[in-house]
Amino acid sequence: MKADKDFPVTYQLGKSVIHIVPPQITEEERQRRLSEVKKVIISLLSIRGENKCS
Repeated sequence: MKADKDFPVTYQLGKSVIHIVPPQITEEERQRRLSEVKKVIISLLSIRGENKCS
């Protein structure tokens, strides 16, 4: 098993050790994902706005 220093975040819950490792993505992929998140947020806010008017 790797040492804890090899992982960005490590949690220990009882006898379990959980290592959180983020995906290795390019800047282009990161921007694409952020763009998709923004589209979803705008869509949700739009739906919320429509429901308030009713």
